[in-house]
Amino acid sequence: MCIRDSIQRMYLLRGGKSVRIETTTLAGDRNTSWVENFNFHPLTQDQKFFDNRDDAEFLNEEGQLKHELACQLDDLTEFGVNTNDAIIYFHNKGVIHHPELFEAVCKGYNIDTSDYVINTAHNHRAREGHHNH
Repeated sequence: MCIRDSIQRMYLLRGGKSVRIETTTLAGDRNTSWVENFNFHPLTQDQKFFDNRDDAEFLNEEGQLKHELACQLDDLTEFGVNTNDAIIYFHNKGVIHHPELFEAVCKGYNIDTSDYVINTAHNHRAREGHHNH
């Protein structure tokens, strides 16, 4: 995302493998991007990769961000232009309504939306159909 854009909302889509990100520019233009969860890689406060993203701690006890969170996305399409290794920022001023789902998405996990079980095993491959039982 460009520095001039601000993330307004992020929605988990049905199936739990991707999210919809709504941004707003300084001019008030609204844009929507769709990103698959496996593309997310959370970064530390000083913009470095975590040694193990499963151990990444960026939420406080109330479920809100401790600091501005940066995530590197392997692939992002914005305004019809593909970008590799894009960095998006989540400001700690906003409210996270479902912190456990937000944390799972930022760590790149798939979420079963039939019962909201978070799959940490990474055994669902991208674009592969599966059945929710």
